[in-house]
Formats: sequence, C-alpha cells, structure tokens
Amino acid sequence: MKEEPFIISKRKESPYYQVRFKNPDKTSSVRFLPARSTKETLYSKAVAKAWMMYENAEDKKQSIISSIKAENLTNDDIQKLTSLLKETGVIANVILPTDRCAIKLADFLSDFWTEKSDYVKERKRCGGHIGLSYITECNRMIQQFWIGFVGDKLLGEFTRSDLKDFINYLDDFSIGWSRKLKVYRAGATALKWAYNEEMISRDITAGIQSFSGKSEERNILTVETAELLFSIPWKDRRAELINLIAMLTGMRCGEILALRKCDLGNDCIYVRHSWNRREGLKSTKNGETRTVLFPFPKIIEMLLYEVSQNPLGDKMESFIFYAELTPEHPLDVKLPNRELKYQLKKIGVNPDDYCFHSWRHFYTSCMFDSVNERALMSQTGHKTRSMVEHYGMHGMSHNRVQIQSAQLRIFGKIAEEAGMRIY
Repeated sequence: MKEEPFIISKRKESPYYQVRFKNPDKTSSVRFLPARSTKETLYSKAVAKAWMMYENAEDKKQSIISSIKAENLTNDDIQKLTSLLKETGVIANVILPTDRCAIKLADFLSDFWTEKSDYVKERKRCGGHIGLSYITECNRMIQQFWIGFVGDKLLGEFTRSDLKDFINYLDDFSIGWSRKLKVYRAGATALKWAYNEEMISRDITAGIQSFSGKSEERNILTVETAELLFSIPWKDRRAELINLIAMLTGMRCGEILALRKCDLGNDCIYVRHSWNRREGLKSTKNGETRTVLFPFPKIIEMLLYEVSQNPLGDKMESFIFYAELTPEHPLDVKLPNRELKYQLKKIGVNPDDYCFHSWRHFYTSCMFDSVNERALMSQTGHKTRSMVEHYGMHGMSHNRVQIQSAQLRIFGKIAEEAGMRIY
C-alpha cells in the first residue's frame, strides 16, 4: 500500500480535520510542513481532500516547471526568479552563463599570473614593480598546487569553506610554512582581485588565517672570516671581485652582474638595473635606482680594467662582468656563489651555512651600529626599516661622510689587501 505523503489530525477546539504534508526537503530536521485545514468534519472526506490538495500542488509545480522550460526567459526574468528562490531559502546562490564568475577557476588562476593579465598590467601601469620571475613562480605554484585541487569548479562556486579546505590540503605537503604561505597567496591574491573587480560577490579571503612561523636565523659571516677569505687566492679572479664588491656594498648578485661602465662614478656605484637569465637587464628588486657610496678607488680601477677587456669594446654600455662567449651578457649568476662556497671550504668553514646573499647580511650587520637607519637603507635598497633591523641587529648628502667613514674603517683593510693581491 502506498504510504500517504501526509498525516490527518483534529484539534479539540475545531470541528474540521487538518492535514500536514511531509517536508520534501530530506536534509531538513523539520519532517512536516505547517498544518492546513481541510474544511471537512468526516475523516474519510478529509483524507480525500488531502489527496486532492496534494495532487493539485504537484500539478502546480509541474506546470511551473513546464512553463519555465517552454518560455524564452529574459535576463530580467531569470534575475527575478533566482531572487525569489533565494528569498524562500530554496537556493543559496546561482551562477548564470552570462555572469563574469561563470568561468573555470583553474583557467582564471592560470591566466591571472601572466604578463598579459589585467592584474599585472594594472600593477605596472600604477608604478608597482612586478618582475617576470615573480609572475612565473606564482604561475608555477598555481599549476603545482591549485589546479588539481579546484578541479572543474567555477570561480563563483569556490567558497570560503573551499579555501579553508585548500589550506588543510597544503598541510599534507612536506614543504616549509613560508613556502606554503607563498602558495596560498598566489591564489588568494587572484581571488581578492576578483572580488575588487566585482567578479564575485564576496571576499572569501578576508580574515582567513593561513600559515605563519618563525623564520630561520641566517648565519652572518664575521669580519675575521671575510679577512681570511680575501687573503688567499681564488680560482676565478672575477668571481672574487664580484664577492668583494658584495662585501663592500651589500649589493645583490643580479645588481653587480648588471653593472656597466656607465654605472661607475669616481667614488660611487649607480645601481640602476639587475640581471637574470630569463628577463635579462631589468629594474632593481624594488624598482628604484640608488647611489651606493664606494670610497675604494683601487677597486674602481679594477672594474674599469675589467670592462676594458670586453670583446665588444670599452663602451659606456659594456658589461663589466661579461661572459666570454657571449659578452653582450654578464657571467653566469651561479659562478660567484659556487666560488664563494669553494673558498669557504678551503678555510674550514661549512659552505652549507652561507651563500652569496650572506654578504648582504654581513654588510648590513657591520654598518648598522655606525650609520643611521635611513642612511643604511639608502645604500642597501631595503624598503622597510624592519628588514634593516632584522639583519643589522647582532637624504644622501648629509650622510655621505658618515657612510664613507664607516666603510673605510670597517672594510678598508680588506679592500686594500685584496686589491693589491688580485691585480
């Protein structure tokens, strides 16, 4: 016997039977809908009336569905219909084919981290520095971690709960917290931009706690180690000179490799560019140029000699540290670091504890107590005081004497002895 989709009951104060239909929403904790009067005093007639009411309701629903299928609904009709369904709690959200969020999230994320994306164009147009290496790395993280997780979901379907699930998903990977944070931000940046551009109705990244931890303390070379390093011969003369400049200025490796004859002053170095294999000659890391004071005339002479040996000629645009086979390009960026580690091993220092970038920390640490923070930032190119303080804890005209005095006092002996030995 077919189970009745309702129950019939009667209240003492009423002569009529009432009907309560079963809730069609199986996920709801409410089993029956509110009672409705049948206007019948006999039980058999009340049951018959209930069946009639039930069938009429079903017919009405089917009629509505058939009408929707048959009609050519306009966008305005669809908006009204979806708004009504939202108000009644039948649906939480709906994505129409014409909505901007009706695109695959995987495609959106992949396209977001390219040079042609609106986000990247906007950053560059507004003067923000965003390099190709950074864009490429973010896209790599998207492909490696995000694409497989989001699957075929649309941009508008990805919820705050999904984002939290992604964070838990990253927890299963054996990578450091800082790497996980970068992976998360690669996707979160895109999602936040989509909200700002009104592609999605909610910023699902707001207030999300992702990853944090304590950065490992970097080892900082001592002055004694630096003196020892430059007191013995190096296999590669130019690699030694590059390391020496890094020690004396705190310049990044790419900035030193990008140096051309036009970047040398009488007692300073103009840091205008950086170099990497993918982008070639590009702007510095923070997108700004700076003048690094360099009161070491002997080293300036050595740099002028190096550029004079460039097969392309002693031109203002010639690279100082040119590659022998392709002098229109600088040396391989790996060479200075490789030679540094070789020298460290020769003097009995664990080469795994340091890298070329260690010179930047060394310079900042040595100069921190001798010059004010603003002056030091003008030399290193650090954008925030916190970075200077991080590596320093154990404009220009009025700071010139202070900076040069500190440079000569701290590094003068090493620079003089190294200069006499190298050439």
